[in-house]
Amino acid sequence: SVRKVYRSKSLTLKAGVSRAVSPGSAVSLVRMVNQRYKNFLVLDFEANCIEERRLKPQEIIEWPVMQVDAESFEVVGQFHRYVQPTVHHTITPFCTQLTGITQDMVTGQPSLQVVMKEFDSWLRSQNLLHPVDEEGCEASTSSEDDFIFITCGDWDLQTCLPGQAKYEQLQLPSYFKRWINIKRVYERVMGSKAYGMMNMLEQLGLPHEGRHHSGIDDVRNIVNIAKALAQRCTLEP
Repeated sequence: SVRKVYRSKSLTLKAGVSRAVSPGSAVSLVRMVNQRYKNFLVLDFEANCIEERRLKPQEIIEWPVMQVDAESFEVVGQFHRYVQPTVHHTITPFCTQLTGITQDMVTGQPSLQVVMKEFDSWLRSQNLLHPVDEEGCEASTSSEDDFIFITCGDWDLQTCLPGQAKYEQLQLPSYFKRWINIKRVYERVMGSKAYGMMNMLEQLGLPHEGRHHSGIDDVRNIVNIAKALAQRCTLEP
């Protein structure tokens, strides 16, 4: 999946800004199934790409995450960065046409290594990780049930991020090894194959919001899919 500005009545969040989001004043009247995890981090990377072949390495150019409270299913936090590629510096015309991401949007932005550190700090600010100890030991989650990622497919955390991290010799924190592929949840609940985000939205009777393949817009739509499925089942890998 390759991926603007998030707007709601109560808040505007621009790319490059991460902050806590106060739960909306309107409380959902839909009852959710009790969930194992306390928070879902819905993630959908966009990577630089070229038509008809794969760039090596695939480099992340947009890193959008929304934190969803598992009880209310309200968005309570957001992390959104554009990332400057360090190998294939030029954003291809095909990539811009697909994602809406232009060269100006990534030039001068932090590298993947910096964004990973910023994301780790954001997790701490959201009380999802223990503070780093005096020896600088790797952080662990306060509890394995505190949060888990949700993705639309396995590409983001099984292929894309590990592949780029290996190429750049970056160590990945252990929390990136656990995620829920929302397609598999959909298939268990609906009894039919998930052909992608747009197909799941259609079958669940949900409108599509924003631009397809804009990372932050895709995240918002995946949140809506996850919420619809959480009314029917426990979201688990």
